[in-house]
Amino acid sequence: MITEDRYRQSLQFWIKMEAKRAYLTNKEVNQLGFLQKRVYRVLRDHHASFNGLTDQEIKKVLHDVDPNKVRPRRNELVKLHLVYCSGKRRCTVTNRISKTWRVV
Repeated sequence: MITEDRYRQSLQFWIKMEAKRAYLTNKEVNQLGFLQKRVYRVLRDHHASFNGLTDQEIKKVLHDVDPNKVRPRRNELVKLHLVYCSGKRRCTVTNRISKTWRVV
């Protein structure tokens, strides 16, 4: 059985780890290019919707960006371990099964 004191220590540890992760993520995001930041922010701001967003849905949110410029930026974010594939589902834009992407 976990004592109240042990529980409090564990909770403090996880809060420190989350704060550290958030700091590192913000530091990495500040070093991204213009389109990378836009794609990252779209995924971050829509993290709760549909278990992630497809490339076409990202493009729809960004309005003025060609989808052929979205995919490479998203791939760069995957290589930087800021974004990951969260599964597959039917895209609301194309109505096809597509991979979905979320922020780590």
